[in-house]
This record gives sequence, C-alpha cells and structure tokens, in this order.
Amino acid sequence: MDRRGRHYALYGVGLFLVTLGLAAILRQLRADDWKISLEVLGASLGLATVAVSLQLWHRRAIGRAVVTAPDDAVVAAKARLAQQVQKIWQDEARMRDQDGSRPIPVTWQYIDRQGAVTEVALAGATTPDEALHQADLLARKFLASPSRRLIVVGARGTGKTTVALQLTLALLRPVTSGPERPPLDVVPLPVSAADWSAGRADFVDWIAQEVSRLCPDVPSKGWDIPGRLVENAHVVPVLDGLDEIPASQRAEVFAALSDVTTPLILTCRTEEFEEALQTQGGLLHDASRIRPEPLTPAAAATHLRAYLRPGSESAWEELLAALEGPGPHTGPVGVLAAAVASPLDLGLLRITYAQPGTSPAELLRPDAYADVPALRGHFFDLLIPKVLRSRPPNKKLPAHLRPSRPYKARDVRQWLGFLAATLAQPDQPVRRDLSWWFLGARTLPSWVLAAVQAAIWTVLGTVAGVAIGRYAPYAEMPDGGTWTVALLAFLLGGGASAYYAPDALYSGPRYTHLVTTRSGPGLGRLALLGTLIGASTVTAIVAFNYAGEWFWRAVTEDSGGALLPDGVTPLLLAFPYGALGGLLFGLVLGTDSALAGGRVHTPIGSLRVDRFGGLLRMATVFFIAGPLIGWTAWENRRDDEVVAGMIFWILLVVGTTLFSGRRAWFVYAVAVGHAAARRRLPLGLMPFLDDAHRLGLMRAVGPVYQFRHAEFQDHLARWYRQTHPGQVTGEPTGDPQPRNQVWFIVSSIAVGLGLACADTLVRTAGTAPTTDLVANGGGVLLGVLGAGHLLWTWRAARRH
Repeated sequence: MDRRGRHYALYGVGLFLVTLGLAAILRQLRADDWKISLEVLGASLGLATVAVSLQLWHRRAIGRAVVTAPDDAVVAAKARLAQQVQKIWQDEARMRDQDGSRPIPVTWQYIDRQGAVTEVALAGATTPDEALHQADLLARKFLASPSRRLIVVGARGTGKTTVALQLTLALLRPVTSGPERPPLDVVPLPVSAADWSAGRADFVDWIAQEVSRLCPDVPSKGWDIPGRLVENAHVVPVLDGLDEIPASQRAEVFAALSDVTTPLILTCRTEEFEEALQTQGGLLHDASRIRPEPLTPAAAATHLRAYLRPGSESAWEELLAALEGPGPHTGPVGVLAAAVASPLDLGLLRITYAQPGTSPAELLRPDAYADVPALRGHFFDLLIPKVLRSRPPNKKLPAHLRPSRPYKARDVRQWLGFLAATLAQPDQPVRRDLSWWFLGARTLPSWVLAAVQAAIWTVLGTVAGVAIGRYAPYAEMPDGGTWTVALLAFLLGGGASAYYAPDALYSGPRYTHLVTTRSGPGLGRLALLGTLIGASTVTAIVAFNYAGEWFWRAVTEDSGGALLPDGVTPLLLAFPYGALGGLLFGLVLGTDSALAGGRVHTPIGSLRVDRFGGLLRMATVFFIAGPLIGWTAWENRRDDEVVAGMIFWILLVVGTTLFSGRRAWFVYAVAVGHAAARRRLPLGLMPFLDDAHRLGLMRAVGPVYQFRHAEFQDHLARWYRQTHPGQVTGEPTGDPQPRNQVWFIVSSIAVGLGLACADTLVRTAGTAPTTDLVANGGGVLLGVLGAGHLLWTWRAARRH
C-alpha cells in the first residue's frame, strides 16, 4: 500500500472509531434524566474535538488546508514586502557608510562565457550621484534581460556584496520615487547562501520561508502568498556568498541552482565559480555576468588624495607620487600598488592611515611588508584602534555611526576574536553568520546548561518545600516529609529539564517557527478556539475516565451502575476549568503571533521579541493559572494552607514555563554569562555588537550579524587561537539527536502514574478489592514501559 493508501486507511479507521463512540454516547440518552443528558453533552464535546482534529489532519495531508488568497492580496503583500526590504537595506547601507561621500571608482564589465569583455556595466563613479545613476542603469539592464539573472564574480575584497546591495536598492527605488519612475516590477530579497542547505530544502520553498521570516505580514495575508510571490517571479533572490558554502556541499548547491527557473542575482568568487562551471557545464547558461577591473595605482592615489587635509604628513606625498609614477613598482611601493588594486585593501589603507596626524612612513621602509597578505594583516591589526579613535561616543557624529559607550581596543579585539574563533571550529566549515541563538551551541559545554537548569529547579523546590512544610504539612506525614516530597518533585523537574538541555542548545527563536507555519489568525479567534478546544477536551477526559470505570464495573459486576457515581458535578467543574486553560493557551499563541510582526528583522530586535514573548508567557501562567491551581489543590484547607499551595504551584509553573518550548533567549543568556565570567565576552553582548555595527566592524543581515569582511573574521580567528590556545572548543559534529517532546511528556506521566500506583499497592496490600489491584497493577506496568522508553531514548542520544 502506498503512502496515500495508508493515509486513507488511517482516516477510515478514525472515522469508524468516532462513529462507534458517538453511537455509544447516544445510547446513554434518557429523556427523563437531565443529569445523564449533561453527561452526554460533555462527552459529545470531547468527541467533536476529536472529529474536527481528524478532519483538519485529513485536509492538510491531502493539500486542501485553506483557500488560496486572491490576487489583490498578492499585490498588497508584494508592496508590503518591498517596503520592508527597502527599509532594512536602506538602514544597513546607511550604517555601513561603505565609501563615505567618495565612492571607490571600481569599473565593472559584462563578460561572456569565455570571459571576454562585452560592455561596461558600472563605470567607476567618484560621487554618490554618479553611483546612484549607474546603479539605476544596471537595474534597468537587469530588468530588460530575458532571463533576469545576473552573476557577480570577482576576487576577494573586490566589492561583490557592495554591488549586490546597490542593485537591490536601485530595484526598490520605484517604491518611493515619483510618477516618472516605472512601477515596481520585482522585489529583490538579499539572503545568505550559507543559510541554504541543498538537498534538505527546495530552493523555492526556502526563499518563501525567508520572505515569511523577513516580513510576517506577507503570510498573514494568505498562507500561500510567499510561495506564489517566488514562483511567479515577483521576488528576485540576491544570493550572496556562494563561495562561502563548504566545498563538500558546493557541487550539490550548484547542481540544485542549475534547475532553478526563477530570477536570480548571485555573488561568487571567480575561482569557485570557474570550478563550478567545470563540473556543472549548464550552470545558469542564460545569466549575464559582470566582473570588476583592478584599480590602477593612479586611480587609487586620486581616491586617497580626496581624503587628505592640507598640511598632511610629507610621507603621504611621497607615497602618492610613487603610486602615480609610471612603474613598474618595486619594493614596498610594489606591495602597496598590488594591494590598492583591491577596494578592500584601499579602504583599509584609507581608514587606518588617511587620518590627521597619521604618517604612512612605516609602509615605505625597505624592510616593510613582504607581500599583500602581510600588509593586509597589518591593516587589520590597526583597524579596531583606528575606528575607535575616529568614532568616539559623542554627539558630533550622526546617531547611526556613534557607539553608545567608549571601549578599549584591547577588549574589542578580545571579544571579536573569541566570536570569530567560535565561528571557525576545528574540522568544521567556517561559518559567517553570527546568530545569537546559536551562541550556546558554539560556546557552552552541554553540562553547563543542564547544571543551571537543575540548580534553578532545586532552588524553586527548596523554597516551595520550606513554605509548605512550615504552613501546610500533611498530618499523616512525619516532620519534614512534606518538605522532602516537594523538593523531590522539583528535583524530578530539574532532571527532566537537564535531560532536554542538549536540545535547548539548538533551539531557535520562537517567532521564526511561527511566521513560517501559521498565517497569523487574530488574537480573538485564537482565544475563542482555545477556549472551545480546552473546555471540550478536559470535559471529554473526565467523561471518558468515568466511562472506562463504568465499563469495567459492567464487565466485572452484575450492573455498571450510574455512569457518574458522583453526579454531574465533575463535568460541570471540568468544563470551566478546561475553558480557562484553553483561553490561556489561545492568548499565549495569539501573543506569539502578534510579537512575530515586531522588529524581528534586526538582531537586537529579534532577541528582545523572543525574550519578551517568553517572559510574557511565564507571567501569564504565573499570575492566572498558578493561583487557580493552587486554590483548587488546597480548597478544603485553612487559609494559610491555601497560600502555601499557591506558592508551591506557582513555583512549579515558573519552572515548567521557563524550561518548556523554545528557549533560545534563555540559552543565550546562560552562554553570555558563562563567557563573561571567563572574560571572553561582555555581559551586554548584544549592545556591544550593535555598537560594533555602528563602528563598521560588523554588518547586519536580517536577524544575524556578520563580520564586515570575511578576511577580517579569519584574521581575528587565527590571532585568537594563537594567543588563547585551548579556550575555544570544537562544536559538536552533526545535527543534535532530537527528542520527541510529546513522547517524553507521555512517558514521564506514565512513570509518575506508575510510582503512584506502586505506592497505593504497597499501602493497600491485602485490603484492596480486585478491581483496584488490577487498575494499580496496570498503572505500574505503564510506569515500567515509560521508564524503558526514556532509557532507550537516552541511550540512543548517547550513541549519536
């Protein structure tokens, strides 16, 4: 039987069981007994919930989950996406301040498949207006091409990312331009090539997920809109850094790209792209290609002169005159002439030396730097102190270029070096994205998070045990017995959270899951749906429990008796309690969906959203569910015992909500605290990274940071490993072995039930009726099975 046949078989079995349950319930109807009618109503609500869930699963499985969005919703979503992308990358271009008011005059040319030049794509602009005009011309050329595909190739540091950013902004300029500009045609979407793992995700699906992540308003207008935008060529992925993909995966990625039919803009180093062409001969055969021309020493000297002030060091004139000379350039000047052919090295020379009071005389010494890599390393060594000196935290600088506080160059280099080294783990591909939610996986030993979780649970259990042992001890327990039981309960919770600590290391922000899997129903709809499901589910659980007991009595005795021996009270209580629990659950989901629409497109914004959402969920349960459960548990006791009960259950709820679900913000906080205690990172890491972004040392790509230059990251990583050996441990290899949380919860409940049943069997040995012995024996068997399942999953994780 194929997969579709198995699905319909399961669906048929489910319908049969629901029908059978409905028939059994209807047989209990009695016109003269309203209590029985209420019981039937409660059971029917639970059965209705099961039926609805079964139908939703069936419709989703066969691809009819929701109605597709209308075309006008697609148009509105496209406009909203364009506004969001433009805002993000305008801000990023302003923050990078890449060339100041004087662009580096790099000429880019179209080339054919043999590498011959065909025409000029971007003439070397010397003013911002010229750069804007030439970017507009390149955008028009791109839109006019039949395939709408462009490949930007070049060596390291030639400005490929800068060209991609300029083209992105040029394609988006009709969003805010006047009527003389053509209407918006496509929406460019810059993404990092390293984020895509070919073979695990279809390219179109991945870009659709990136659309949802970047702009949660798009899927809120219709679940299918992100995919339709990509499939219908409304979105142009700007895939940056194909060369950064590990060599072992590069062939697979390029092979997958060969089958992509959507418009594309790619950036890749020349060497890696030529290698791909040899293995994938038909790779993007219809795409245009541009590459940069090396800067001449004379053009570099002209660019540097524009930054020098009158009365600069005489060594500057000597250096510029040597670069402007006819050549050939030899000695130190030859190394400089080779370096300034690259925009990266020219920019580093300007930042580190073209400042008042700075002389380049050391660069002209006969025993100066032997080659370009050595000279570039010298520039990188000077970069941090020079940037800190030129951009102090005072109000003379624009706010987007001004750090929030002063820093010492030694500390900045130490912190950035540690981060760079963690991204370049031994025997692992070098990572370029600094994702705050992966900091724990890259820096924390797994035992640290488990120890922190267990310690917090121990503190919570101690407080709860002391409070209850002082105010509400059980009369049948010896002194200290209540305290011991409370502490044991929390230690079990600590063990459970420690068991899940390795998974927590790899948990991502909650909002990234929400915006890619839900279309964002409103808060009211979620609250109402949660109320109905919660009320019917809890009522059904109570009704089915009593139905099971009635069935057992009917089999073992002459008559089953009443379906509810205690009357209708259990159902009347279960319904409002379930309604309140469902309402809370719906509100929590609604809050998550609302937060997903916040400032999640920046690193610091995404952290704040994830942390605020987690704390809000905890507070919701803390102030509403905790007191309610505590009052219910101690409702027949004295007032002081009610307070103690509330304390116990509130602390239990705090621990449960703190360590349940996605815990990215909590793991991040532990990782930063662990690294700060060892003086490897600042305690306020995210504000520091935001300042490093303002200083031009980092760049932001959506919710992640990257080093401004990949070579700068590699330089810092090498320096840190040489000066701090043994401080950076390797990241765990492979993917973490996932533990199924649903089965873990079920198994844990089974173990607890088994322990309770075993205790009852011991206490009632020889006096309990046969039915109780059978029921408790079954509970013990379930506990053994649950413990076996937990042991099996633990051993499987250890073997992995």
